[in-house]
Amino acid sequence: MRWRYPTGSFVLLLALLAAPAAHAQGASLSAASAAYLAKSYDQAFAQFQTLADTGLREAQYMLGLMHHQGQAAPRNLAKAAEWFFRAARQGEARAQYELGVLYAKGNVVQRDDAQAMKWFLQAAKQGHQQAEYNLAVMYLQGAGVVESSKNAAAWFRRAANQSFAEAQYQLGLLYLQGQGVGQDLVEAFKWWSLAADGGSRLASRALNTLAQELSTYELEDAAQRVADWRAEYAPATLEAGAGADATAADASAAER
Repeated sequence: MRWRYPTGSFVLLLALLAAPAAHAQGASLSAASAAYLAKSYDQAFAQFQTLADTGLREAQYMLGLMHHQGQAAPRNLAKAAEWFFRAARQGEARAQYELGVLYAKGNVVQRDDAQAMKWFLQAAKQGHQQAEYNLAVMYLQGAGVVESSKNAAAWFRRAANQSFAEAQYQLGLLYLQGQGVGQDLVEAFKWWSLAADGGSRLASRALNTLAQELSTYELEDAAQRVADWRAEYAPATLEAGAGADATAADASAAER
């Protein structure tokens, strides 16, 4: 007997049959997320558990997060790592980032910079800002990878262009020192201006010092570069933020 792959109308029928299940699963995930945001952790935990057992990666990530945070159950990093790993294997960027953090810190798993680098890279390729930043730091320090200021600058830039203030500050520092990029004090001032607007106190202090070394023309040039950056990146950043997942799952990144 020869196996045959479904084609034509049969494929369409399979898609139609799968659609209601996917819709129901999405509705259940929304309900669980709403419970989480309302801090009804027992309810959210039970709903995420049910969905995670079906293989839904978003629910697996959230279940890992709740174990990590000690919500609805005592904090259990081993279980958190287990669920993060399941979700990460399915391409969930936030879970990949969390695994990277566990390996970088040696929490539950043995510290392994190469594994941390691996998971940060997978998350960063999907645009995870904190993973991009952590990758840059690892390249700068030569942790789990060959040291490369050039690669560090590239990853700092990716995070910086998503309005990540810490990355903007670090990128400005590289421009000040000419490390991994050509030295450019005006460009350093630009990135520190953006970082300061994003709440970086280090950038605010650095700006005051650097401003004394720049001419009026250079300061005007820096201001124009800031305006040009905002015209190109700020609208996209705001749009991305408005469409971000509202499960509050990224709250865990705030402690990194």
